[in-house]
Amino acid sequence: MMSPFIALAAEPGPAIVPSGPTGGTQAIATGNNLLGALGRWVGTLAVILIGVALIVFFWGVISYVLAGADEEKRATGRNLMIYGVIGLFVMVAIWGIVYLLANTLGVGIGGTPNIPLAPVPTIGGGGS
Repeated sequence: MMSPFIALAAEPGPAIVPSGPTGGTQAIATGNNLLGALGRWVGTLAVILIGVALIVFFWGVISYVLAGADEEKRATGRNLMIYGVIGLFVMVAIWGIVYLLANTLGVGIGGTPNIPLAPVPTIGGGGS
């Protein structure tokens, strides 16, 4: 039962990374940049979707109020309000779950992610 932990605790074999002044840090920096860009895009998309859900909700409120005695238009407005509230609830709940998991696991949220640098042996490194 403990064999996966023992196997993962073994010292890794040599990795093939470009030898030079940067070693493998350039690839890790690129990964940080890509993850940071992805995080910014997801954050922006979440804000836009919450805005759309709010617009749908308020459009439903306006439709419901302006419908007067027309039951069909009132039902349409009521449905739009329900869809807007459900959309807001789902998005905010998922956002809350992500923050809860991040805080529980000790992972920072926001800003640029930081991938820790581990010493990576190089093949064919310098030496005399």
